[in-house]
Amino acid sequence: MRQQYIKFFEDLRLSDLKQHAGLSDFTTYWKDERHAQGYSGTNGIKIKMMKVNRKKDYITFVFTSIPTYSSKAIAVAFPDVEKKKNVKTYTQELRILDFFKWAETKPGYEEKEMTWKEIKEILNVANLQVACNCMSFQFQGFNAIVTMFDASIYPEQRMPTRWKKFHNDDSFLCKHLSILITSALNIYINNMTSMVNKYLKK
Repeated sequence: MRQQYIKFFEDLRLSDLKQHAGLSDFTTYWKDERHAQGYSGTNGIKIKMMKVNRKKDYITFVFTSIPTYSSKAIAVAFPDVEKKKNVKTYTQELRILDFFKWAETKPGYEEKEMTWKEIKEILNVANLQVACNCMSFQFQGFNAIVTMFDASIYPEQRMPTRWKKFHNDDSFLCKHLSILITSALNIYINNMTSMVNKYLKK
């Protein structure tokens, strides 16, 4: 019997995602396996691009991470959650909602370059949405959980059945998103700032 789907009338910010980025014992085992193969922490994560939707007022940063065991892995073919594809890297997306509304609170943001501190401030106050096309995020309950908070880029309302017993109830993220949120953002904040400034200069 599937767990009943519930919708919460609250959003998630970076502090919320960090608070619920703790890995279950099950996921920690696989993270340690990845570490043993030389992919410790942020080593396997790269920032790839930034996508802008000015009309809906959000920007999306796209990252990739390396699968643990092989050069290719099965992933969800977002935005179609029913299709799968073989990939060489998993893709993580971090969407900042109401980005330009927050950016406009920074004096003269269009006339001068935004600083990494200003981008970090927006990251801390804005509502966020996330996605990872790894099979764990989609089918082990993480995507369904963040969907409850309207924090999923590609929503999923099917709650897990057998996977529920493997993960903590307060774990919202797969290991790829967990590493991104807790570690990689600090490493790539300068890259993210450069991407924003390049867009503003157009």
